[in-house]
Amino acid sequence: ALPINDSLVEVMRDLRSVLFPGYYGNPDLSDASLHYHIGFALDRAQRLLQEQVKRGMCFACKRDPRACPQCEQDAAAVVRVFLERLPEVRLLLASDVQAAYEGDPAASSPDEAIFSYPGVEAITNYRIAHLLHELEVPLIPRIITEMAHSTTGIDIHPGAQIGQRFFIDHGTGVVVGETCVIGSDVRIYQGLTLGAKSFPLDDQGKPIK
Repeated sequence: ALPINDSLVEVMRDLRSVLFPGYYGNPDLSDASLHYHIGFALDRAQRLLQEQVKRGMCFACKRDPRACPQCEQDAAAVVRVFLERLPEVRLLLASDVQAAYEGDPAASSPDEAIFSYPGVEAITNYRIAHLLHELEVPLIPRIITEMAHSTTGIDIHPGAQIGQRFFIDHGTGVVVGETCVIGSDVRIYQGLTLGAKSFPLDDQGKPIK
């Protein structure tokens, strides 16, 4: 059984509302409702993500997710670690938003970058997918980065390594490959490919993985 794309869309919606509370999800949060909102969104994201991670694991090991207790346990453990590390992701994204504001003279505020910049949307999906990739979750990270690719035209492989304060200006046609290592304080522009354009081949002429 494959992961369910609509469920992953819901997961990303909830995670965005946690990482950027007040910008996504409920826009009318108060001090009293903030913790409730974040707790509710995290609880729902955990349940949905755990099911999809399990499905990704079962797809990789060719088992039926309805009868695979090992994948169920592994998915629960992975998602628990993922949620514990979300504050790291939020700090990185805060630095990316600041870089977008400081790096674009047309940006009137960091809020504008969060609301409307395709680069911020793409890097948000990448940061989440990269953490799942580090936790060796199969399939799900690629689906998450491809969600942003389809809406922004920015294709970032979840295996790429990208430092803090990363800004993609405009972004259409940007490709960042799996083997890329990008340091901190980097700005890139539209129409750029970072990655191999040719590959070593095996005896049958197929690319070596």
